[in-house]
Amino acid sequence: MKTLMKKQHLFILVFTLITTSVFAQNIGKHSQLVFTKGIVNPAAYEADRGSQIWLKHHEQWTTIDNAPSSSILGATVALQDETMTLGGNMFIYQVGVFRNTGMTVNYSYKVEISEDMDLRLGIAPMIYTFGYRLDAANPEGYEPLLDNSTGQSAGFDANFGTYLTGENFYIGASLINMLEKVDFNNGASPILNTIKRQYYIMTGYTHEVNDNISLNPNIIVSQQFGSDVLMSGNLLLNYNNQFDFGLAYSSDKTLSVISRYTIKELVNIGYSYDFDASVLQDYNNGSHEIMVGVQF
Repeated sequence: MKTLMKKQHLFILVFTLITTSVFAQNIGKHSQLVFTKGIVNPAAYEADRGSQIWLKHHEQWTTIDNAPSSSILGATVALQDETMTLGGNMFIYQVGVFRNTGMTVNYSYKVEISEDMDLRLGIAPMIYTFGYRLDAANPEGYEPLLDNSTGQSAGFDANFGTYLTGENFYIGASLINMLEKVDFNNGASPILNTIKRQYYIMTGYTHEVNDNISLNPNIIVSQQFGSDVLMSGNLLLNYNNQFDFGLAYSSDKTLSVISRYTIKELVNIGYSYDFDASVLQDYNNGSHEIMVGVQF
């Protein structure tokens, strides 16, 4: 009986958190965003890093059923002497009873401001389907009010970003989900889902300690319109342009351990683990994210 009550309490808590947050998002959680900034800023795909393809998967709140997860496959190609980049992402975001699947086409153009400074402008049109299935949140029949209702709708949106780089720093700003609105109606009860606009501001700096070691502090600030500001910061240590290791902390009470290993300047393998200090800390074993990339 106590186990059932605990499961019911957890169900209500998770379902409330998910349904009150999902109506504002079209982007999953990314612990290694410092390595894949182009997910939220299409101008941040830097052509001077060459062409690349990568795959990333994030599992949030492990041990909790229907917890958020995201998978992204991305690729970029450098064009015209690295002045332009063209690429795209295919993504799947699963949040409780909601599932968002789609793709973006990313384009960025570089303007040379000075010998050591470049400004990139980027845009990423996006198409996606956004759907829900209520019975997925009711696997053991705790909530009889949750029936087999389903809904799905296709949408079109776009992201825009700017990205300024210098010899040892970067500053970026972007606007995500510029169009915002998706409607569902399953014939019984309409559900209005607003994919809210969201902005990102990011900056980072590289300090060369010696020929083999550098320190890279980064700060990312984001906000979904109408929601609280989310701030995160990390400090990465890079050894010999081959191994990255660091810590990150976010204002949503998440502490992350981040690592990445580069093999012969060709293959990148990254892993991060998030320690959760939120109201769900007693119900989950943290979050995992793994990323594999190939650079040409």
